[in-house]
Amino acid sequence: MQSAMWLSSTASTTHCPWPRSILDSSADNPNRYNAASNCLEMLHSSDYRIHSTTEALPRGRIKDAHSLIKMTSNALSMITSYDIFGNETGSWRQPMTERAGFWESGSEGSDGLSYKGGLPSGLTADVTVCKGEEKKCDHKTVQEAVDAAPDNLIADKRFVIRIQEGVYEETVRPVKECRPRRRHRRSWPLREGVLGDGFIASDLTIQNTAGPNAHQAVAFRSDSDLSIIVNCEFLSNQDTLYAHGLRQFYKSCRIEGNVDFIFGILLHSSKIALFWFVPANSNQKRVRTMLSQHTKASGSQKFSGETWKEYSRTVFIQCTLEAIIKPLGWLPWRGEFALKTLFYGEFDNSGPGANLSGRVPWSNQILAEHVYMYSVQNFIQGDEWIPTS
Repeated sequence: MQSAMWLSSTASTTHCPWPRSILDSSADNPNRYNAASNCLEMLHSSDYRIHSTTEALPRGRIKDAHSLIKMTSNALSMITSYDIFGNETGSWRQPMTERAGFWESGSEGSDGLSYKGGLPSGLTADVTVCKGEEKKCDHKTVQEAVDAAPDNLIADKRFVIRIQEGVYEETVRPVKECRPRRRHRRSWPLREGVLGDGFIASDLTIQNTAGPNAHQAVAFRSDSDLSIIVNCEFLSNQDTLYAHGLRQFYKSCRIEGNVDFIFGILLHSSKIALFWFVPANSNQKRVRTMLSQHTKASGSQKFSGETWKEYSRTVFIQCTLEAIIKPLGWLPWRGEFALKTLFYGEFDNSGPGANLSGRVPWSNQILAEHVYMYSVQNFIQGDEWIPTS
């Protein structure tokens, strides 16, 4: 496993000069500059995750290593097999999915499929932001408050920004290139989102106002592991919420859009989230989703999800599905692409859109004996890091 991770880390380091050279020569080309910047950010993030994984494995934190990993399929396969079979290396194999009949074990827990976690208590603001000259605060823009964050924080210390009521029309960006440092936790906005672990947000509306002609218009992107988002609203037309990966917990949130408005590679529990599907343009008909528990879907008629990638997984558990959901339920991306490897499942949903009789043949009904695989405790190890509330 260490050799596979070393190989991934070496590849990441080897490829860094290429996007850097593109970045340095693209000052007059914003699209090319942004693409090169994104590439560098992901390479830096992957390198950091590899280092975090190498620290987690010797301490027996197998679930952490599995969640943090962004590397070769060999390393992922070995960590998955070690999690399941331990030292019995003769039983190690390529990862299997529910589609192939493999189900991870999951305990019911004291709350069953429910989870009463939320924000940590006792948070106090380090800086405040407000609108209007008559109000007293530390900063007048969110960007100024982000800029005030220290470069390093002691372990488990958060930098808390309190934003007073108001409309802040700005795009929050980092002042300088930075990335997480081991044993320290810091989060910061990065273009449309957040990079860094332990990010927390509550009581915010985050909106991209670009409109349908702009096509992709991400309101919020998150690469933050162990992230908690409570009572927030995300608004855009397309690609509203980009949950790019790792363990993220959304509770009492509202996500609105026309097309592809929840998407990404994600280990995600959406808890008591409200998905409002608003009318789409005639050529925009797709909704990509992921694990959703106790949600409500309403609006104009749509599909629950789309076969965007091989081995993709989308699950609706104990959700209210209104007439918005078409009887077929799920939409293929292109012919038979990904249908043999994906898993799109439903369990114990209610409402007129929950009728399974007309579903596509490649969708699945989750059996009760397997559903706890998707509990917050098992899926994102939420009982270890989400405060009880």
